[in-house]
Amino acid sequence: MNLRILRIINRQSPRSRRLPVFSCARRCDRFASLRSLGLAFLTLLVGFAGPALSDETDRWGDLTIRFVYDGVPPQPQRIADRVGEGFCGDSAMVDESLVVNTIDKGIRDLVVYAYEGPGGRALPAVHPDAVSGGKAFELSNVNCNYVPRVLAITSGDALSVVNTDVIGYSTMLGFMANRAESLSLPPNARAELSPQRAEPAPIPVGSLLYPWMKARLLVLDHRYAGISDVHGRMTIGRLPAGVKLAFRVYHERASLRGLKIGGSEVNRRGVFELEIQPGENDLGTVSISAERFGL
Repeated sequence: MNLRILRIINRQSPRSRRLPVFSCARRCDRFASLRSLGLAFLTLLVGFAGPALSDETDRWGDLTIRFVYDGVPPQPQRIADRVGEGFCGDSAMVDESLVVNTIDKGIRDLVVYAYEGPGGRALPAVHPDAVSGGKAFELSNVNCNYVPRVLAITSGDALSVVNTDVIGYSTMLGFMANRAESLSLPPNARAELSPQRAEPAPIPVGSLLYPWMKARLLVLDHRYAGISDVHGRMTIGRLPAGVKLAFRVYHERASLRGLKIGGSEVNRRGVFELEIQPGENDLGTVSISAERFGL
């Protein structure tokens, strides 16, 4: 009796109560197939796009070095041979050929740059931010001194040599690859230059009248150069990564042959080699002894 009642109820039930189970199953299977296809397509896109972005990021690295004086920082030396005392500069002027921070021993005005000359290595690539030309720089006479003491520019950059003092100057630029210049600058005057060729080394800038007035100008075909600040720190950004590069280190008073930088030894040309890794390359602190500065 119970079985008969159940059969009657089943025959009287609408077909829609039984069909959704099968219909949903078909639709769910279709949806699952589409979703799997979409996921596979996205995975394929990521497979193409991912490595390209990673490769671009992995192509460049930044180099950071800090140079410090090994020993008690030397006291600034007053310039004793000034010509025209009371006429140019003042009695407080000191020799800036070696500037050491008395607090943290950082050495100012050390130069490190990617070197492609004899004994160097050609750059495999140059980042767009490091391409030469198109920027403007100033080298100024300020209170009978050149500011900055060391300047790095590239071929094709605009260089203004500016006299901000109340007396006239004669400024000599000892270019080797470019034409040497002798500039006579009256008070509040400027001369415009644009060196078109890279120089083999930092060139001397000076004055015939005032022998303590000295500077160094570096002209390169790229912007891979760093000059240490008042704390001895410098950074060279966006260098080609994954290859060994040659760098030259320079200071107007120092003999740096044999100095260890990042595990590499500076040779007689002032050149050392490093393989730049993607991202940050912090070589830490490099100590330089007093003897290397002739002290």
